[in-house]
Amino acid sequence: MADLKEVYETSMAGIDGALIQEEAAFRTASLSGDLDEQVRASQSIAGLRATKREYIAMAHEAMAPRAQAPLDHEDEMSRSDVALARKYGLTSQTLAVAKNWTSNAIRSRDGDLPDEAKVRTYIENTNRYRQARRDGSYRDDNGTVRR
Repeated sequence: MADLKEVYETSMAGIDGALIQEEAAFRTASLSGDLDEQVRASQSIAGLRATKREYIAMAHEAMAPRAQAPLDHEDEMSRSDVALARKYGLTSQTLAVAKNWTSNAIRSRDGDLPDEAKVRTYIENTNRYRQARRDGSYRDDNGTVRR
């Protein structure tokens, strides 16, 4: 998946290229006296400039810090738990599950994992499970026959 910076840079490069073409078309039409082509090119230039301004505004919006909504039960959570929940986009209930999901085999092999490692591994496993369900490599219907 492309990040926002790559999307922005690719879009702006396309807009800049189109502007160069339309400006050249406008100059050519001006030299030849083709009024219809001058009008078309000037309208296209105006639209591309407006699109470029809008992309710049969208980039500023994306980069502006957003006020974070309070977590449910945030007042009952430690600062480190609040930071983990915000970092990974979890609710307080999901964070509690993520911190306690590890099996005894993992605990005994690695010692007790830090909370961040537990949460990160929980998120990775959850994403892997969701992907497997989406692509059909995992089913949880226990082989139920549907007719």
